[in-house]
Amino acid sequence: MTYKNGKKQSQSSQEWSKRKQLCSELYQECFVPNDKFKFETNFLKIQELLNQIINEEKNFKSCIQIKRTSQEFDLFKHFLNDNNCKINDLLYITKSIHNDDDFTVRSNRQFKKGDLIFDVPGDIILTVDTVRDTFLGKLFHEDKMLSSMPNVALALAVLFVKLNCETDKKLSKWSSYMNILPNEFHTPLYFSLDEIKLLKASQSFYDILYHIRNISRLYAYLFNLLDSKIEAKEFLKFFTYENFRWAVSVVSTRQNQIYDSNKKPMLAMIPLLDMCNHEDGEFCTDFNNETLSALCYAHKDINPGDEITIFYGSRSNFEMLIHNGFVCECNKRDKIKLKLGLTTQDILFVKRSCVLEKFGLKSTEYFELSQDSNSNDQILPSLFVFVKIFTSKSDDELNEIFNNEATSISSYFNDKKLGLDSNIIQFLTLRFSILIKSIELQQKNAQTTTNSIFIKHLLNSEKSILQTFLNYLNSLAI
Repeated sequence: MTYKNGKKQSQSSQEWSKRKQLCSELYQECFVPNDKFKFETNFLKIQELLNQIINEEKNFKSCIQIKRTSQEFDLFKHFLNDNNCKINDLLYITKSIHNDDDFTVRSNRQFKKGDLIFDVPGDIILTVDTVRDTFLGKLFHEDKMLSSMPNVALALAVLFVKLNCETDKKLSKWSSYMNILPNEFHTPLYFSLDEIKLLKASQSFYDILYHIRNISRLYAYLFNLLDSKIEAKEFLKFFTYENFRWAVSVVSTRQNQIYDSNKKPMLAMIPLLDMCNHEDGEFCTDFNNETLSALCYAHKDINPGDEITIFYGSRSNFEMLIHNGFVCECNKRDKIKLKLGLTTQDILFVKRSCVLEKFGLKSTEYFELSQDSNSNDQILPSLFVFVKIFTSKSDDELNEIFNNEATSISSYFNDKKLGLDSNIIQFLTLRFSILIKSIELQQKNAQTTTNSIFIKHLLNSEKSILQTFLNYLNSLAI
């Protein structure tokens, strides 16, 4: 295996203390609550600390290979065939037409919708049980955080296998699988600061910041946890932020749910299946509880040379970006969350909060918008009631709403004919127009990097949803 960085892994006690201090500072900075978390201060400080940590860890062994080659995929195919995942006459692996560093699975023969394409034996499915007999197995059981976050535990398992598969006989069979995993990803964890700034116009901007913050906090927490375990000494030399970010992204973009021998759900890495790209459709994978093998069926008719794809699930483009590292330009399942909230500086804040509470609404609410007119119809009453309370100008107006006999959102919405309220429609029309304009301004700053292109697609899809709802509002005003 060839690594980007082959320098000797050693640090003086002074350098190690610096690393511990930086992780401690990072951990503290990541505990700022969401309602006080700001991009210009808290997030930029986290980025600064991460950059310092990466610099301190630059001489440690990297799990990122220089480049994946066809030869490594040939070894991977031997690994599959040797472990009863026979693909020779069925499938072949080739470079993606979209990305020269990406590989995809294609068919050698014809399959009808519903046909079994391949099955992956349980012996080569990687789970936390793969490292159960190591110090990590004990750690997964004892640490409350790890036992409650199976995705993080699986990321540590992947990292451990990656580190030891060349030297540990029990883990050696995973070597070819480890070598074909992607080197880098297009999840927000890999975005530059300039790319993150492009997202400022997105309704998902702070959710993405929170995600990066949470992963940073996990890294700092795990560093301190591993540093307290003598048996983790060698692993800790490999546990850098960049390696952890890589492992988290591997799991996030490729994990699947299976069941253990007791039929309890667990997360897993399933070789070959995790190479199949997403295509909208219906679920076409299954798990055999008797043989403990993963099954992949054709979700459509497939001809020789066609790519083997699977359906990842009903996800918005934001969810696709943050978990899978890509955005679908024509995602009919896309949706955004419009945030509306009171400010504590408002002299009527307490009164407004009480009136909102009467209808089961919080002082900050998220309204899910999509291209689906039926879905938009469903959120209209709660959105309009919130805006009615939000824009009321006096105690008297709020008292009138509070004392109204209607106790549910729908009854008040219908009783007051809020769907025809020009003030509410005007407020929302202005709000949506500003959001659309903000997106258009940010799109002008987009570069040609893959990350920037995905961000541009995300903003385009948000703009389309906002425009759809704006058109809907205009139709109400007629």
